[in-house]
Amino acid sequence: MMQNLEDICFQKFTNTIYTMPPLLQEHVIGTSTEKLKKEVKKEVKKEVKEEVVLEVSENFAFLLPNIVPEIIRDIITSNSNNNTFRINFFEKYSHIDKNIISCAIKTAEYSVMLLQENYNFYTYENNLENIISDDDFDY
Repeated sequence: MMQNLEDICFQKFTNTIYTMPPLLQEHVIGTSTEKLKKEVKKEVKKEVKEEVVLEVSENFAFLLPNIVPEIIRDIITSNSNNNTFRINFFEKYSHIDKNIISCAIKTAEYSVMLLQENYNFYTYENNLENIISDDDFDY
């Protein structure tokens, strides 16, 4: 069987290490092992980071369009009815990451603020159904 250059070099390197004194062998192998561990750790971190980013972006893309309208509806209802309290969405959606819920709340609050500033928005409750409906959005 014919060996390729990489196999020949690896075999020569291995033989060279085995001919070294034991302490030097430990040092060379230990140093190589540490470098290998660092490289593997770096590669694993990179892969995990890429997976997490992908998962978070998928969660955002799915959750925000579904949660933000509900939060907007809650804000408008609580602002137009004096005795109505805001829903605790962190509690309601406790299974979803708090950062995603926080982002959805901030998005909804900012949206309502802009609507209120620009359109004097929620004077009448029945406007809520006209303004926030799934028919108005192209998903």
